[in-house]
Amino acid sequence: RISTEHCKVFEVSGGTTSSDDLLHEKITVYPNPSSGPIRIESELGPLLKYRLNDSVGNIIKEKTLSAGIFKTSLNLGELPSGNYFLLLELPGYVIVKPVFLSR
Repeated sequence: RISTEHCKVFEVSGGTTSSDDLLHEKITVYPNPSSGPIRIESELGPLLKYRLNDSVGNIIKEKTLSAGIFKTSLNLGELPSGNYFLLLELPGYVIVKPVFLSR
């Protein structure tokens, strides 16, 4: 479970509306849309954990990462097309990024 205690939580979607939303530019998830494999890169700090939820909130994948990881990949090839949400935990932050799978 990703804890949001003592963290700033940001939901990142279409446009940005405040200076805090500019933090989403420090986290890159690509390609998006994807047909399966995606890359996650952080310039904000090391990635501690990720969780992928489907559009109704079911946890699809979850992983705690090794210390000092700023880049990782995730294969979503076995999942059906659709909208997903990737929650990324970093020191002091939890950032939510939309992920679109298209076949």
